[in-house]
Amino acid sequence: FLETGLVEQGSLLASSNARGGRRRRRLELNAHARLVLAIHLGIPDAGIGLVDLKGQLVARESISLDLVTPRTAENLTAIIEQAKGFVATQLTSADHLLGVGIGFPNLPGDILPVGEIFQQAFNVPVIAENNVLAMTLGEYVFGLNQSVLSIVFLYVGMGIGAGSIINGELWRGARGNAGHEIAHMRVTDADTICRCGNRGCLETVAAQPAIAAKVRTLFPAVAERDDFSLVEYLIEMALEGDPDAVALLEQVSQNLYPAIAALTNIIDPELIVIGGRLTQAESILFAKIDAMMADRARFGMESMIEIKASSLGEKDCGLVGAASLVLM
Repeated sequence: FLETGLVEQGSLLASSNARGGRRRRRLELNAHARLVLAIHLGIPDAGIGLVDLKGQLVARESISLDLVTPRTAENLTAIIEQAKGFVATQLTSADHLLGVGIGFPNLPGDILPVGEIFQQAFNVPVIAENNVLAMTLGEYVFGLNQSVLSIVFLYVGMGIGAGSIINGELWRGARGNAGHEIAHMRVTDADTICRCGNRGCLETVAAQPAIAAKVRTLFPAVAERDDFSLVEYLIEMALEGDPDAVALLEQVSQNLYPAIAALTNIIDPELIVIGGRLTQAESILFAKIDAMMADRARFGMESMIEIKASSLGEKDCGLVGAASLVLM
């Protein structure tokens, strides 16, 4: 391993030889000996990055959203060319590239074999996975600073998805769809029609487009901004104590709660991790959820489970998650 550079000599060890002699050195993992090319095709933080063997993001650049949707063969080819150029500028030798990990959202009608297309372009292992499942694995392996065997990861962004780790293993389900459709769980009697064709779906009241629509009504002065900017504005106003903004975030928490409760009852995780921009206001978002869980726990309906915000952050979680597919 010393010859390959995967391990290197570290600090000197205290000598256990009473007669003296050459002191031994600790062998340590050389985290930069190999790097993983990580590609996250989520919206709006699509990007390319290089991640080391310890899950640290060492370089990144953005991918134009015009190349992410629609996901066509032409757009994937453009992303591959960008990724090749990125690797060429960042690595002194192609031998340093361990593999390629790709996290992408499942889109209705998507039939492009993403992994196969990228495999043809790179002479290293390529693993492609749903982006929320990839983020779940990345959070479990590199984000959490505690030893647990089961977690639920709930991502709230343009869409809503969930992933779970059970007994230390990523749970994909029989067809690889475990958690993908949590966004279409019925949580409200509202008449808003979801893109899936049903009414009352979680996505219609808690995903970023739904939140942005309410922000436009509450704050007409900023109504012309895009959805992402409006969510950022809501967070900013809520943290400044604006009562309308706080009330809207609390309503989002209340809308998320049925999904969290269902995941808790079915999976019984040790920890729930929530990712996405809204966690920038976790003090408001989580307070309402904790209160609702505590209230139901008094009646034995759910036990109290710790809820944490993603420790990897909005921009890094997707890339570290994609890399973890290769590293694990």
